Amino acid sequence: MRRLTGLLGVSLAAAAMLLIAGCGGSSGAGPTSVPPTPTGTPGDPVATAEFQALGKKFEALAGFDVMYDVKSTSDGKSTLSATMSATQKGNQTRSLFDGTVNGTHTKLLTIFDGKHLYICDEATTKACVEPAPGPNLRDPLVIYSPAGIVQGVLGSDNITVHKADAQTIAGVTAACYRLNQTTSQSLYCFDPSTGMLLLVDGTTTSNGKPATTTMRATQASSSAQSIDLNPPYKVQAEPTPTP
Repeated sequence: MRRLTGLLGVSLAAAAMLLIAGCGGSSGAGPTSVPPTPTGTPGDPVATAEFQALGKKFEALAGFDVMYDVKSTSDGKSTLSATMSATQKGNQTRSLFDGTVNGTHTKLLTIFDGKHLYICDEATTKACVEPAPGPNLRDPLVIYSPAGIVQGVLGSDNITVHKADAQTIAGVTAACYRLNQTTSQSLYCFDPSTGMLLLVDGTTTSNGKPATTTMRATQASSSAQSIDLNPPYKVQAEPTPTP
């Protein structure tokens, strides 16, 4: 389990770099034709204020339940294709990643009950671990947390925001915004009534090669009535690392 979660964490971190940076463009996963904006072009203050308000509205939700199609490519080659579900109620979360990472089937479930974190490999070992507490304790799926992505963008510097055409996503007419930062671009779309993140579609350059990542909601609800916080397999506690 330690090997799998470590490998997956590296793969997801590489794929999600542009999501957290808040940069990207069109990856071909939807009608996201986004004209490039020259570096140095000032952002639209009205669009910037709208984007920030929607991000804050999403942060303020007491809970949500959403499912995304997630795809990433690097140098024109597919490196990640999966479904990703995220349910949150208060500080409790349940997330499931099910797909392929660099051609390997990966199904990872993470549960946080407000105190304990459980990481379960549902693809191979059919087992769960409870990582030892400490400063390095983190959910390996946190980089795909929609709330975390929004928080990361709101806290980023040197991003310009422009209004983009609305899209229909998960049955919602979404409010969309184009973000630019250095050599990267992205398209972010929100449910205008709840602030829920419905789309991130981004492209950037990594080591001189293009990389894209898309998260597109297929189902979304701004409430979570309950969360199943029970690990599906026997839990093994990881030993506390020796200082």
